[in-house]
Amino acid sequence: MPTGIDAPQVAKGQQVAERVYYSINGARLAAPAKGINIMRQRMADGTVKTVKVLVK
Repeated sequence: MPTGIDAPQVAKGQQVAERVYYSINGARLAAPAKGINIMRQRMADGTVKTVKVLVK
């Protein structure tokens, strides 16, 4: 079943320094929970990428 949400992508050569998950309400999570999560990735060069992740 297509959800319209793809797996998070990291450009070649970029290293993820930190990955933090949040609930849809904005509460920080220790690990991804079932449902929609917000994942924030901070790269080694300081850039930040935020994506929605669906966990079934």
